[in-house]
Amino acid sequence: PPLADRLAEAEARMGARQSAVLDLPEIQKNANFSSRTATRLRTHYQLGAEEAEEYFDDQRRQELDDEQEHDLLLLKCFSVQKAFYRQMLGEGHLSEPTYRNLVYALNVEGDALRYQGELPRVPPRSQLGKWWRNSWMRLVERTGWFDDYAESIRSHSTAQDYEYAWAGYHGCTRVLASIDSLSRHSKARNKVVSELRDLFRRWAQGARRKLEIVSEEFPEFYDASQQRLAERMMLHSQRQFVVSQRKSGAIPNSVAALIIEEIDCDIRRLRGYDTAELTLDPREMLRKVPALSAVPESEVPDLLRCLRQRTIPARQDLIQEGSRDDSLYIIARGKVRVVRKKGDEEVELDLLGPGDFVGRGGFLGGGPHAATSRALTPCAVYELRRSDIVDLQRRCPTAMSALESVVKERSAAPRKS
Repeated sequence: PPLADRLAEAEARMGARQSAVLDLPEIQKNANFSSRTATRLRTHYQLGAEEAEEYFDDQRRQELDDEQEHDLLLLKCFSVQKAFYRQMLGEGHLSEPTYRNLVYALNVEGDALRYQGELPRVPPRSQLGKWWRNSWMRLVERTGWFDDYAESIRSHSTAQDYEYAWAGYHGCTRVLASIDSLSRHSKARNKVVSELRDLFRRWAQGARRKLEIVSEEFPEFYDASQQRLAERMMLHSQRQFVVSQRKSGAIPNSVAALIIEEIDCDIRRLRGYDTAELTLDPREMLRKVPALSAVPESEVPDLLRCLRQRTIPARQDLIQEGSRDDSLYIIARGKVRVVRKKGDEEVELDLLGPGDFVGRGGFLGGGPHAATSRALTPCAVYELRRSDIVDLQRRCPTAMSALESVVKERSAAPRKS
């Protein structure tokens, strides 16, 4: 067996025997055997624990350098994470697919440490699936096919990414809370413990930053997810109370079973995440755009027929400086950075967000754009093409007048230099 497994076996035997010695007084009281028997058992198990500890220490001295000890303690940290994910799955805080992917990744990384002595260079966290998903989304964004289906995929992907980040952050914090205890049992060197603590802090900070990005880009979804989590935790608190009362005999079994069944039903209902908060409602979006909030209800259906929803990945250009794109874009979600070339550098002119317009000059005059508009975060926008102006003037005169006014006003407004 690999060194990691041999040391794990020695440590388990040592810990099991030490635990049995500590439990011996309680065992003796419950089994009512003699003091002589208890003494023989204590001596036998203490000797066995000492032998296991001696073997463990010999193996560490002879075969374990800092790097190998680092890997062994990291394997223990992975075990803590897996136990935490299993608990979260049981309590309804993790979905089955996310749990399977997280544990699969830890198993692959653990096997690489055991047999190759290093972590995989590319973390095995559904890389192929992400590649297919991103390739599909790029195709949709270029062609405009299946926009509704693409938005559904994006919503579920965002929810899953949030779930990964949430589990990763709390899994790392669980390890950080346990690492001192783990290192004491395995007698790890202080240098190794410090390195691993720094490693899990970095991983926790990375996961935390992903959660913050979701909260900034999708605040409604983030708040709804936090609410569902809080409700599940409150239900588990109630369940634990009922179980304890049943054990003590304060609640009859039949009554406790009924209450627990109702609580479990509510927990199942609150499993996972509600992606409804990630779905864009065009009507709601129009009401949040000041220039279009006064559009009569009679014009809204025709206006919506002229709008085409698009999703723009972060760092992708929506409009390029010098291009002749004649569409007007209304930002529904995300942030867009407006920049202009100045020599070899780019100068930021403006930072736009939900309710703002992109492409004002090309939409009105059809000339080249004076600046580049680039998605700073993943964005959802609604596109209105210049070819729709005539139809829009005839069917939605109020909306067209409002658009012309705000476009001219904002085109004339001074920008940051």
